[in-house]
Amino acid sequence: MNAAIRPATPRDADAVAGLLAELGYPTDVEPCRRRIIQLSRNAADRVFIAVTDEGILGLASLHVMPVFHRDDHLCRLTAFVVAEQGTVAGVSDVSWFRLWSSSPGNGIASAWK
Repeated sequence: MNAAIRPATPRDADAVAGLLAELGYPTDVEPCRRRIIQLSRNAADRVFIAVTDEGILGLASLHVMPVFHRDDHLCRLTAFVVAEQGTVAGVSDVSWFRLWSSSPGNGIASAWK
């Protein structure tokens, strides 16, 4: 089973908070919802989730920034977690790699929109 990767929405905050707790960063749902809203308003940030039939099983947040030593941008992975059950449910590293490789920090901006 493959996971669908999509932008996180405020409705996903409960699942995202659970994933962050699995990563070792426990947080309440409301601050998590607030961060999803804040980051979705900033063109340099994205929060993506991996969704399967079993629910939201993965999270990646990305930040794109200019760098001094190049004319283009760098894409920084700021959070990444796949739920334990996600590793058997098809949330693959390949799906996340496709997401990362299509970010504007890697020269392909069309998928970022």
